[in-house]
Amino acid sequence: MSKGLSDYIELENDSVSYLKLKNGGDIYLKNSSKEGTRSLDSITSQVYDESAFIADIESIYAASNASSALVENSSKILLSTPSAKSGFYWQRLSENNPEDIEKLCEQVASGNLYKDFPGFYYFQDSKGVLKVIIHWLAHPVFSKINDTYQGGYVQYRIDTDNISEEVAQREYNLKFIDPSVSVFNSDLVRNGAILEGFTEDINPDCDYYLGVDPSFYGDDYFSITVLEHNKKANIYKVVQNYRKRKQTTDYHLYQLGKIIDYWKPKRVCIESNSGQIIIAEQLEKSYPELNILQIRTTGDSKPVLINRIILALEKKILQYPENAVLVSELLNFRRIGKSMEASPHCHDDTVLSLAFALASCPMAKDIDNPFKDLNFDELIIE
Repeated sequence: MSKGLSDYIELENDSVSYLKLKNGGDIYLKNSSKEGTRSLDSITSQVYDESAFIADIESIYAASNASSALVENSSKILLSTPSAKSGFYWQRLSENNPEDIEKLCEQVASGNLYKDFPGFYYFQDSKGVLKVIIHWLAHPVFSKINDTYQGGYVQYRIDTDNISEEVAQREYNLKFIDPSVSVFNSDLVRNGAILEGFTEDINPDCDYYLGVDPSFYGDDYFSITVLEHNKKANIYKVVQNYRKRKQTTDYHLYQLGKIIDYWKPKRVCIESNSGQIIIAEQLEKSYPELNILQIRTTGDSKPVLINRIILALEKKILQYPENAVLVSELLNFRRIGKSMEASPHCHDDTVLSLAFALASCPMAKDIDNPFKDLNFDELIIE
């Protein structure tokens, strides 16, 4: 960001948590905890990023008052993309307004309500709090993409980011959708559950891909999902799922080897967090010619993996047996804030192994090229 503002500011240092502006002030970057502003004083402006997704935002906000106690005209900015219609952020955003905040957001997103230029609107509520609504219509590049891409900018984000309609509307179109709900729509899950059962028949006209979610502890399952890709019909079918727990590492490796030898997959995607990397390393030693993709699941990568399943369901290119464990796991998979996980007392191993299998296959390439309708010459800003 500082490089983008090089015409206006110059940094005296290069630090992750503290920036000194030449002939200017200081910028502190703190973690989201009540202790984040401890030992700081005379802070003129405080910015709380992604406020709607911070569980303890109210207590953090209250604890920071002392940091600006000696400043006469300090400011606090609660900044976030939309989320649930509950909690401290939503309460502060929705109170004391001349009109319902959701209606205001809809009007800004439609381009009918703005100040100075479309996509930018602000007002003071009855308590004197300044509230600002910013939409992609105000962005010089994104607004041009909306004019040139078939389906508009939101559809562009769905196609290029491989995200669901729900996520795109919340992240990019000012929609307040409660994220503490089921991740997978029950109708879409039902539409995908059309196979009579698993099959052991290998189709020579199809390619096969494996997703592996290793586990060796407690009640967690070791799960392997085999995907059959019919290139002509562009359909992905779950043809086998191995799911066992409380077995030795050698036992699981033996079963994984049998599955690989039988289906001869073009690629295997395996989770390699922490101790799981042992399985990946053993696999590479046993099958040196096998195309193996290792994935570390993090707070950033997991939503991308899960949204690929949602996208496959929405595009009706994913099928699986109606009596598969996968069905119940999909229906019991929840989004809580920005995290995604199984409901209490439920499991998500087949969901994750399916996500890994989809990550190993060419699904993203099968989707229409998201750049086909773009004229890049028109997107260049002089």
